Parts: sequence; structure tokens; C-alpha cells
Amino acid sequence: MPDGNWYLHRAFNTLHTKRPIEEALPHHFMSMVCRDALRTNSQYLLVAFDGPRVFRYKVYANYKGERDKKRAGSAPVDPDSGIAQGNLYDYLPDVYDLLNRAGIVYFQPRTFEADDVGCSIAHAYSSEYDVVIGTQDKDSYQFLKPGVRLFDSSHKNKKGETDPIYITAEDAERKKGVKVSQMVQYQILIGDKGDSIPSIQGMTEAKARDILSHHGNLATWYANGSPDDRIFMETQKENMRRNRKLVTLSVDAVPPTPVEDWKIPKSKSKDKDLPKVFHEWHNFVWPKSRGLFG
Repeated sequence: MPDGNWYLHRAFNTLHTKRPIEEALPHHFMSMVCRDALRTNSQYLLVAFDGPRVFRYKVYANYKGERDKKRAGSAPVDPDSGIAQGNLYDYLPDVYDLLNRAGIVYFQPRTFEADDVGCSIAHAYSSEYDVVIGTQDKDSYQFLKPGVRLFDSSHKNKKGETDPIYITAEDAERKKGVKVSQMVQYQILIGDKGDSIPSIQGMTEAKARDILSHHGNLATWYANGSPDDRIFMETQKENMRRNRKLVTLSVDAVPPTPVEDWKIPKSKSKDKDLPKVFHEWHNFVWPKSRGLFG
């Protein structure tokens, strides 16, 4: 399941073309999505997008405030192309149209985000399928477990070369220093600068790790901590409650279509302007490639 918003940002910021952006961006997006589906040997594919009325904005008005300010801007296209500045989300209808034409299922729940869809799919289907979510977002660490991995195709090695990697629960725990089962409580304490979620007063990553290492969870910290700890938690109760609502991913954003409908289309496309079979999308933008990724 690719996080459509993540792929859209990457496609927008790596686009170099003289073609009209409303035509070039969807094709570039599609090629990235399909290439990663091939890399991960996916049999089923569903692209998830953030909804238009995400509930977290009602919980906290400044949610993703800084990120939203940066939505508008120009793609780094050829200077002779004459493409005007614009909001990359203006081109979402063009992306949806191409997904429909290619026969690839997408899902945009009204009040949830793509991360919620990933969490819901992991919760609902990991006992039957090997679930791979296309994202690098640390918010998704909380639902990692056996049978669920992230695929970060933007990862770069020490030489600065693109080097796609899988991220497992063990990888996430090693990187963050807390258990996957503690990820929500860890984020409650430290917030999320990228989403404009403030940390609990004076909390650092090191202090949060120390608290969870010693107490296991916030309830035990309150019960067994010092009087000063309890006073601190009482004064920060509303902030912690707010952060919990913001960082906890939902399991209620399961796509309404059955998994069989997500099967990757391999039959010939009826649209003469599109690649005839699914794997040809790889060469649609990378025509010099040999084989799939050689």
C-alpha cells in the first residue's frame, strides 16, 4: 500500500520535464508507485491518500501547520518549460484520473489520513497477507509487527545513492530506542515537529526513552513515579490527551473494497495512451533501463 501523499510529494519534487505538469506529474507518480510494487513483488496494490476533512485538525488547529504553508511552490522543472507555480494538490484529480484509467485502486477516506489506512490494513489483513506499506514515516512505526513492513524507496546509502530498504519492527526499535508497543506513548511525550505537534513541556527524546525504559508506560510512570512526576503529569494532562489523539493511528479506515479488487492489473489496457501491461510502467519514465531494475 503506497502512501499516496508521500509519493505525490516525491514525484512533484523530482519532476524535470517540459510537458504540462498536469500530464507529467501523474505519469511520474504512477511510474514511482508501479516500480516499487515490482520491487516488492506485490500481488495486490491500493494507493491511499489523506482525506479532505482529517479529524486531527479539529483536535488541534495548528496540526501540520508548517507543512501546509509549504504546499504551494514550483516543481524543479526545466527553466524553459514555462510551468507556473502552483499547489501540488491541485493536480490530485489528474492523478486520480490516471489511476482509474490504469485500473489501480485508490482510497481517500474523508476524515482519515493515509497513515490511518496503512494501520487499518495492517490490523485487518496481516494475519492473511504480507503487508508492505510504501512510506518512511515514523508515525507508521507503531503498527509494525511480524507480517508488516515499511518500504522506503527514497532511502540513500552513505554514498548518497538511492538504496531502497525495508523497515521492520526490529529496525524501528533499534532506531528509536523504544519498543514498537511504546511508540504511541513515546510520541505523546516528544510530539512531532514535522506535524507541528508540540512536545510535552521540557520533554526530550532521551528523557522519554528513559521514562519508558524504567516504567514501561505512562500509567505506570504516574503510579510509581515521584510526587514531582505526578504533579508534572497532572499539569500536562490536557496536552498529553491532545497528543494521544493526534499521534494514535486509527484501525477504522479499512478500505471498503475487498482485497481481490486490489489485484494488480496485468491484462492489456483499453486505453491506447497508456502502457499496455502493468510492468511497462517501469520503462515509461526510465526507458533506458534493461530488465526491471538493471
